[in-house]
Amino acid sequence: MSANYIKPRTTKQKSGKNLVLARTGLFYGLQYYPVKEEKNSINRGITSTPNFLFYDNNTKVIIDFSDFKNVTSRQEIESFWKLIQAGMSFTVVNGELYNQTKSTTYDVSGTYVFRKIENLVIHADVTTVTSIDTKINLYSKTEFTNTPNFEFSYIISPSIQQKKTKIYNKLGPHSKNSFTFFGATVGDYIQIQNYNIRYQILEMAIDSEGKEIITIDGLLTEEDRTSSKTFVALYIEKKNTKDIEINPADEIIGSCTALTNGLTVLCLNNQTQSQCLCRLNDTEEVLFNVDGQCVDPTTTETSPPTSTDLLTDIAQNLVNIINKKQTAFNSSTVGTVSSFNNPLSASSNRMF
Repeated sequence: MSANYIKPRTTKQKSGKNLVLARTGLFYGLQYYPVKEEKNSINRGITSTPNFLFYDNNTKVIIDFSDFKNVTSRQEIESFWKLIQAGMSFTVVNGELYNQTKSTTYDVSGTYVFRKIENLVIHADVTTVTSIDTKINLYSKTEFTNTPNFEFSYIISPSIQQKKTKIYNKLGPHSKNSFTFFGATVGDYIQIQNYNIRYQILEMAIDSEGKEIITIDGLLTEEDRTSSKTFVALYIEKKNTKDIEINPADEIIGSCTALTNGLTVLCLNNQTQSQCLCRLNDTEEVLFNVDGQCVDPTTTETSPPTSTDLLTDIAQNLVNIINKKQTAFNSSTVGTVSSFNNPLSASSNRMF
């Protein structure tokens, strides 16, 4: 046996879950892509006409929005400027003014650095300004030829800090080298060769090229294992108190239907019989149909069932349960959860 393989310890519980080893196999065609946190740039703007008061040789400015005749509400002005932090830049657009006394045009358009806001008065440093007079300090709102626009961009950090990885299975869902064949579902856990942690499956999807994609709760190193064998183990939550004998190498699969009072409450495909039994609560009846497939209600057009239809379905399901109990679920075949003797490659034996 290779030195890179070790036998894992007995299943530990995580977050109160009773995890049991359900399926194992060797995969080809896997590729790992860590989900990178991205920051979004947001542009914001507000249109309002204030007074501009330049000072300190036109290196600083006070922009006064406090005129009680302003059309823009106090709440709108404050909500805009409170998004900016000290040191952030903003720009003024459409800042042209015309002074009738001097018959002169000025332009306060340019870039400024925000310092603070107090009682609708903005304090800022001047970075660039288009055209102002060194002898004039105050530029009145009544002289603007258009309503100036104030704009800035800011970065929104992602709110989700959780590390995730997307695992691409290039062979697709119809291969035995697939998580679909494993009967995996969101909420299950997988353990992968060279990693000694069980990662929860957060999402499952098929892309436009037919690749199978799962997203796990954990960070794997980016790696292309398309032509390398990868040992994968699937762990599921055992939801009942029954003693169930599990063979992780079992490949006899079918549909797993959970029934409550004769009505179907859950149906999963590609389950082994023991896998199916583990997934159901003590109060639920189970039907395991070898090579069976669940009926997708979204792909069939049917009229709403009548009361007679429902009673017929209940009766038929009860008959099926009785028949199945005589065969597949005979209590004499039920034992204990088996230990997992297949190897997982890892440098240590630490579980979560």
